Amino acid sequence: MEIKDYLKLQVAGARSLLESALKDTPQEIVNTKPSEHLNSIAAVLAHIIGGEDYFVNGAIGGGARIWERDGWRARLGIVSQLARDWTIQIPDLAAFGEYIKAVHATTDAYLETVTPAELDRVVKVYSNERPVANVLR
Repeated sequence: MEIKDYLKLQVAGARSLLESALKDTPQEIVNTKPSEHLNSIAAVLAHIIGGEDYFVNGAIGGGARIWERDGWRARLGIVSQLARDWTIQIPDLAAFGEYIKAVHATTDAYLETVTPAELDRVVKVYSNERPVANVLR
C-alpha cells in the first residue's frame, strides 16, 4: 500500500467518526455548552475543522486557510477566531457543513500528492518546525 493511500484511509476513518457523532444532532444542541467544564459541539467542531484548514492549507501548504482566503467567515456570519475561540457559536450547521466539505476537498487534493519525501519535509507550525508527517499525525 502506498503511503498516500494509507493516509487517505486514516482520514476517511476520522471523518466517518465525526459524521457519526454529528448525525441527527439538532442545531440548538450544537451551540449548547453542557456545563462550565465542557465545550459545546460547535467549539469542538470549529476547532477540528479549523485546525485541519490551518495545518493542511497554512502550515503544510504555505498559504492562507480557506477560512480567510475564500471568505467563509463572512459567508457563515461567524466573527469568532475559528479553532481558537471556545465560545464560538455556529449559527447554521448545514451552512458550516459546506465549509467542512471545502476543507476536506483541499485535504483530499493534498493527500493525492503525498510522497515519502514530502512527509520528511519540515514546515513551520506556529513557532515550531516539524516534519509534515508529524503535522498530519
